[in-house]
Amino acid sequence: MAVLVVAVVLPVAAWLVLRPGSTGPSSSGTASTAAVDMAEPVDVWSVGLVPQVVDDLVEIAGGAQFVAIDLYPTHVSAKAPTAPGVTTIDRYSWRDGRAAREGPTSDRLDVDELFDVTTVEWTSVEGLVAQVRNLTGIDDASTSVSVERVSAGAPVRLRVYAGDDYGRHGIVTATAMGEIVWMKSDIEGSPAFEWEAAGLFPVERTQQAIDDLVEVVGGTQFVEVYVRRTSVSAKAPTTPGATTFDGFTWRDGFVERNGAAPRSPRDESMFDITTVDWAAVEGLVAQVPDLTGISDDSPYVVARRKYWSEDRHASTPTVLGVMVSDDYYSAYITADATGKIVWMEGGAPGSPAAQW
Repeated sequence: MAVLVVAVVLPVAAWLVLRPGSTGPSSSGTASTAAVDMAEPVDVWSVGLVPQVVDDLVEIAGGAQFVAIDLYPTHVSAKAPTAPGVTTIDRYSWRDGRAAREGPTSDRLDVDELFDVTTVEWTSVEGLVAQVRNLTGIDDASTSVSVERVSAGAPVRLRVYAGDDYGRHGIVTATAMGEIVWMKSDIEGSPAFEWEAAGLFPVERTQQAIDDLVEVVGGTQFVEVYVRRTSVSAKAPTTPGATTFDGFTWRDGFVERNGAAPRSPRDESMFDITTVDWAAVEGLVAQVPDLTGISDDSPYVVARRKYWSEDRHASTPTVLGVMVSDDYYSAYITADATGKIVWMEGGAPGSPAAQW
């Protein structure tokens, strides 16, 4: 049977030679994408190349389950099980068209931290990299991308880094499908800078962080949840129904399990996080300057079960507390789970909170 060979010229990476199928691992432990040696380093961000890079890594690793993949302009590094189903981890790399097994690591495998690379929209990585300079305002940025679960059970996230020679940097975090969930940048006026300045109190961002926490905690029962402008911390059972408690942190779009949390008398007073109206919280935070006479760009909101004496005025078992302060005054507002204010104290002289 005659075989027709068609040469395809790529507009961005003209030196890359695509293969119609896998060549399989060589005797040196590498899988080769290219039919010839590369005269120059391959640009990983070339259009359409990232999915091929991942396919090569899957081929050399023998499976699609990975611990982490880090992509740089000219190479890729990854960690994955030594073989499917085992608990040891090896390092893998991709450079100049070839994937290779680099050797063992001393890391211990937590199977809940593995992710299936086929569930990631890899073309979105190229799209995020193409946008990152405009999003962060860093024109001469060098870029890299990490893909991982930070904690067992957490959603997979894509984290795009941008930095320049002057120490300015930015981060864009996205879901496995490429939907942006957080951004920040040192460059004032950039979309990423403005995103972080707006913080978590737009309801859709608060809800995203809470949903991420619920996914890692494995349930909706919490002892307390503190929502700050750019982060969330929480205390919840180690596993649903457990009598031990862990701390959790949401930051930059990722949830981390911080380990054992100290016990307190309020550990038995858990609440269901789904009973909180986060849209009402957004409105409550917006009122704080007028209610307290305090302009605080870093207020925090705590969701918890009724416990303190002022909580008795709330009509719901779950209450919200809003704390603000400046160099001279502080104030605390208590509301029920619907955002209805039931108590205020502190505040600047003459403010509604001070007069409460």
